[in-house]
Amino acid sequence: MHWWRVKGVIEEPARVDQITAEQQQQQQPLHSKMMRLLLLLLLLHPTTILTLWPKPQQLEQGQELIRLANNFTINFKPPKPTTISIDLASAISTTLNQIQTDNHQPLTTDRGRANHKKLTTTKLKQLSIELTPKPPAQQHHLTSTTTTTTGCDQEQQPIHSNIDLLLCHHPFTNSNYHQATTATQPQSQSLPSSTSNGPSIVAEMQYPLKARDEAYEIKIQATDHTQQEYTALLSANSALGLLRGLQTFSQLVYTLNPPPSTKETKTKKLSGGNEEQTVRYIQGPLHIKDQPAFPYRGLLLDTSRNYYSIDSLKKTIKTMSAAKLNILHWHIVDSQSWPLQIPFHPQLADNGAYSEHETYSVEEIIELTHFANARGVEILLEIDTPGHTAIIGESFPELIACKNKAPWSNYAAEPPAGQLRIADDRALALVNEIFDLLTTQIPGTLFSSGGDEVNKKCYEEDGPTQASLRAKNENLSEALTKFVMKTHETIRRSGKVPVVWEELVLDEAIPLAVDQTLVTVWRNSSMVQKVVQKGYSIIHGASDYSYLDCGLGGWLGNSINGTSWCDPFKTWQKIYSFDPYKNVEQHRHKQVLGGQALLWSEQTDEQNMDGIIWPRALSTAEVYWTGNQHARSVSEALPRMHDMRYRLVQRGVRAAPLQPHWCALRPGQCDLPAGTQED
Repeated sequence: MHWWRVKGVIEEPARVDQITAEQQQQQQPLHSKMMRLLLLLLLLHPTTILTLWPKPQQLEQGQELIRLANNFTINFKPPKPTTISIDLASAISTTLNQIQTDNHQPLTTDRGRANHKKLTTTKLKQLSIELTPKPPAQQHHLTSTTTTTTGCDQEQQPIHSNIDLLLCHHPFTNSNYHQATTATQPQSQSLPSSTSNGPSIVAEMQYPLKARDEAYEIKIQATDHTQQEYTALLSANSALGLLRGLQTFSQLVYTLNPPPSTKETKTKKLSGGNEEQTVRYIQGPLHIKDQPAFPYRGLLLDTSRNYYSIDSLKKTIKTMSAAKLNILHWHIVDSQSWPLQIPFHPQLADNGAYSEHETYSVEEIIELTHFANARGVEILLEIDTPGHTAIIGESFPELIACKNKAPWSNYAAEPPAGQLRIADDRALALVNEIFDLLTTQIPGTLFSSGGDEVNKKCYEEDGPTQASLRAKNENLSEALTKFVMKTHETIRRSGKVPVVWEELVLDEAIPLAVDQTLVTVWRNSSMVQKVVQKGYSIIHGASDYSYLDCGLGGWLGNSINGTSWCDPFKTWQKIYSFDPYKNVEQHRHKQVLGGQALLWSEQTDEQNMDGIIWPRALSTAEVYWTGNQHARSVSEALPRMHDMRYRLVQRGVRAAPLQPHWCALRPGQCDLPAGTQED
């Protein structure tokens, strides 16, 4: 099959590993040449253009409209042993359900009605799935013209440091995960594993970040020159790759309502054979080869300023998964509240949560972690220390300096003031107890100790802290260094990689192990260069591009300015324009692991979170999935983002509109006229 490369979707020159048209002519029989001719004729009458989000690394597409059978199914023949894990079976079932229930029409002025005459015959009956598992060190990765930071294939990714070892070769193992997770499941279920139930998404999510293989390939092609029947094949080397491919396939399907003559007839479900049913179709022939450009593609959510229910977190995780975001950075506690239940210190949540109903138990977090892992999302838990800890003073007042001290602006970034007394050994012991519990009981490969916005004035004016420093003959910098280094020893003992905010390595100059620490850059994107030059691997999260709460107005009660500290509002276009490699030297590109959108919740809770996060976080998803493989254009991206936003709304996500609906149906007609300057 001669695949068509759609202008505007794939713009890079032909790759050396692709077969040329002349080679195909020599290799393929006559009927294939006829198929190519028919395809070229079809291309003279374009219908719709593929609107996938995020954009695949390689995409080739024809213009034939291919109707799905009313009883369309997904057929998976698992490798030996001939079983299928619960999570992979669930992913297949979810995709099939989305195909059957999404009523997503093309965003054209006629909503696709002109296509009815082209869709009278069923041409695609099933999607076949093939899985060929390989050990993590031998996983298949696409050759790319751009630097790809995912994968640990040593032929392509030599091990440069211990951080590579940590991110590539030490899967998290926890015997309690199986026991605790299955305890929350119905008796008929068990935790999927790659040995007993076939390849498992959950099991592969226990691989370190760079060892996960998310690559997949989709082929949709005619069975013969008549083009009366098509086959669809999704193949991957991992369960995680199949998940990503299934998520892509679900976006390929569009619907047409029954023609006007039958509109008065109630549309039936897809399971029957009535000709008045909603028609579902895809556009092909099609060939996609895809994998992420970066292993870390995240969303930070703060559940301390305002509480979010477990159900709302699950909904967000499902939406993240649909967008191929794979890290939920859970900023679970802060100075305002402590909703986290610690079994051996119940007073922390008893005194620190907003109410007894607004808490998270360790068991709930483990169950949520399993839920997320099954959808290809890892939970990165953060306990921010030693700053942002005033709420601990409600249970351990002797461990908190400047608790509720006024004016708060002298002692904290926002109210209330208060932070751990870092020179008090009891504070260090408490943090290490909590870190040990969370890092050993809750699965994951990363754990954040925070470290931002430590207020020096607070410690300088705190009598107990100054007394402890004198007794130990230490200065404040030495005490902070000792505190952080000791807590990181606890994190690393669990097999997890510590994650910190950039102040600890830039402002405090704490000698954190370059090869055993990840640094999240948040204050400004200009800080990235300084961090990578120190040798650290980084996660992008700069406020000038990635903060979703910027521009929502002021939240301090007596402020009339209506501004936020990080104005202006970060539009999807602004987020989409970010270059992960800006000011990063070529030889340091491997230190950029990816990035995240961030939502601090001073003015957000589960009632309005959907519209604040979505669809803007989709920009983050494409920046770090597709990377710099294709030149980014907001004009090209907008129709695709519209399409994805409407799909999410179909699935119950209250994503904010990007434009008037009139504009969504008429791409380009709501752009600024050429030569017009923005105010």
